[in-house]
Amino acid sequence: MTNKFTMATLCAYKENDLDGPFMKIYLDHNLVVYLRNNSSSELSEKIDNHKKLGSDFLYSPAHPEEIAVSQMRDNVEKETVDKDIDFLTALCGKNSIRPISREEVAIYTEYPRDCYERVIGQYHKNDQAESMEKEFFIDVHKNSTSDPKEMNNYNPAELFCETLINKELLLRSLIRGNLISQQEAVECLQSWSYKILHDRFCVLEHSFNYIANWLEMVGYYREPKDKSRSRLHDVSHIIYASYSDLFVSNDKKLIKKAAAIYSILEVQTKVMAMGEYLALE
Repeated sequence: MTNKFTMATLCAYKENDLDGPFMKIYLDHNLVVYLRNNSSSELSEKIDNHKKLGSDFLYSPAHPEEIAVSQMRDNVEKETVDKDIDFLTALCGKNSIRPISREEVAIYTEYPRDCYERVIGQYHKNDQAESMEKEFFIDVHKNSTSDPKEMNNYNPAELFCETLINKELLLRSLIRGNLISQQEAVECLQSWSYKILHDRFCVLEHSFNYIANWLEMVGYYREPKDKSRSRLHDVSHIIYASYSDLFVSNDKKLIKKAAAIYSILEVQTKVMAMGEYLALE
């Protein structure tokens, strides 16, 4: 069973406050691991209460991909991998959020294990992506033009949106990729209302990656050189979580970057640290 939707169809419940009972909640993988290790009974109780109230907890291909890394790159035993998949299943059930085409994302009825098997079967495709990400990180650290400690004090959304060239370069990159028309770029640039582009997954994915790379280049909560693979998965989580009401993480850098990207692209998903989530009524 597939429930198709676009960013526009999410606006109705995203504009509601987070005290409502029916939310789509997306947990970052690090928080799933934290929860699996029984690190917080309070968090478990909070999640159970939200489920009882009717909220859904979503997983995306990014979750099985991170589990796959442990098997394919870190040689974690199959028994541990199976436990990770079983725990993700217990948490999210069959609530999978994933693209069903280049244009559309859907809540897809699929168990995490089925998604994991598909990820493993195509894992060789990750080699190029990981290699490119590693090269990008080397270049960012070698040719840094700003001090990360200084950049962390700025509001990146204001910094990006107040500089016209940043908007133009993003839109030009979308045109070069044949993802938007020149007319759409003009309309977007004139009003900087990015909502007109929210309905196409390929456009959002490209835009998220572009701004995530910009944040690394300017040094905003920049990751260490040896974290290139982790950053690759972080961006995937940020992309998929944008189709939820609430994105919860325990990673400060990820929280800061997700909030910045959502602000720039006018995505209404709320980003919270675990402590903030626990404080929700």
